[in-house]
Formats: sequence, C-alpha cells, structure tokens
Amino acid sequence: MRKNKNTRKNKGYTLIEAIIVIAIIAILSGMSFVTIGIIKQAKCNAAASTLDAQMGSLLIKTKTVSEAKGSPLCMLIQYNNSDINFADGTIAKSGSYSLILGYNDGSSFTPKEVDADGNAVVETTLPNILSINYTPETGAGECSFVDGTETMLIEFKKADGSVRYGAGSYEIIYNGNRVATVKLDAATGNHSVK
Repeated sequence: MRKNKNTRKNKGYTLIEAIIVIAIIAILSGMSFVTIGIIKQAKCNAAASTLDAQMGSLLIKTKTVSEAKGSPLCMLIQYNNSDINFADGTIAKSGSYSLILGYNDGSSFTPKEVDADGNAVVETTLPNILSINYTPETGAGECSFVDGTETMLIEFKKADGSVRYGAGSYEIIYNGNRVATVKLDAATGNHSVK
C-alpha cells in the first residue's frame, strides 16, 4: 500500500491556534463587562429621571388634591431590605427603593393606599443596583423618622408649592460613584437632574 504524500496526520491544535482562541475569548468577555456596566449606568440615569418625574407628579397632586387625614400628600422613598411581592405580581428586589404616596403627621407615615394584604401600594420602584444619599438643604425642615439613606420623605406645601420636607440633594450612587443628582429647592419646589 502506498501512502499519499498530501495526507497529514491530525495532531491537534498548535500553540498559536490556542493563543488566538484565548485572545478572542478575552476580548469578547471584556466587551460584555463594558456593556453590562453601560446598561447599569443607564438604569441609574433612568432612576434619577424617574425620581425627578415623581417629584413633579407629587407637586401637581399636592396642589390639586384636597388634603386628607389632616396632612398634605407626601412621598416616602423607602429602602427595601428584602424582596417585596406586590398584589399586581411585581416584585421589588432587596436593595431597591420604593416610592410610596401617603400622609405624614411629622412622626409617622401612613400610606395613601394599601392592598388586600395591608401592604402600601407603591407608585414605582428604583432598581437595586443603586443607592441614594440624601443631603438636606441648609435650614430646611426634616421629619424625625428620616435618616437620609434608607428612609426619605418629600412633602410640598399646598399653598405655594414650596418644600416642607425633603429639600436638598438626592445623589444616585452606582458602584461607589455618583452617577446623577436630583436637586429639590426648598423655597420654590423646583427640581432638576444633574
């Protein structure tokens, strides 16, 4: 039997081929980490816009809705220490923030609406990839149960739209860095995202 000179024995991959495959995998995985970071930062920016929009909504509701329970309408920003299941099937993950409308008497918060299980109805939830650091505006009043990181309260005065509680800066923090800041002015009730 005669051997064909063009036949080559398959001895596996060469070292250069293996290095090229490893380099391609490294590049693709690096790109995925960058993409994930960009997506998470976009979620933080969206959370800042959502918080700003909810402040505007609260101001409008405060001016148009009649006061109930002897207190004006307010919004509680509450840190969720565990997963919360809502009646509509949505879930607020541990580490997220819930925005809840209700009433404040200066020492406690009463939700505006509760579900069948007695849980507060949440307006919206901010994602669990961020944290909020609240810094009150100098001279602005603050509630006794507000701590600036896990429980924050925003309340406008019905007469002129100025801020009774919650004026100052809300820094949206992702991965130890400030991504955005929502500012709420005490005298005017104006709010903006930077």
